[in-house]
Amino acid sequence: MTFLQRYEDFYGQYRQKFEDTEVPKALATLSADARRRVENGEGEFPIELLAEVRDGELEEKQKIATMTAIAGTWSNAASDTYWHAGPVGGDAFSERVGIGLMHPGGRAFTPLLKRIEVILDESAESPSENDALEVLAFLLNLDAQESRKKGES
Repeated sequence: MTFLQRYEDFYGQYRQKFEDTEVPKALATLSADARRRVENGEGEFPIELLAEVRDGELEEKQKIATMTAIAGTWSNAASDTYWHAGPVGGDAFSERVGIGLMHPGGRAFTPLLKRIEVILDESAESPSENDALEVLAFLLNLDAQESRKKGES
């Protein structure tokens, strides 16, 4: 077994726990229509659902888990991404691993956890700013559009 395989096996347990616990918990907070939209990857990225959680009363860790679950579930259904644990930050001496989205064939990893943290940080610093959320929505919509085009061909 290679180092990379051991790495993926070890951190995969955290990804699996997130998938089995946090994703259903987050989706249960949505209305039936919103849940269907997220689970089926329908329409545009549900930016308003993430904004609602961001601006809500949950504590920060639960906001992160809920927003990550909603964004990732929609993306996985709308495009060809899948849940993956991978690098979300670090420095010269350490690496931080977290939940993200892997693209087929390992062509790219989106550090979703980190992007959600940036959205919350931006909101805390300047509540009227939505740049980080809009960038995430743009990128995931782009992935979905590309995937839908492939499906039509």
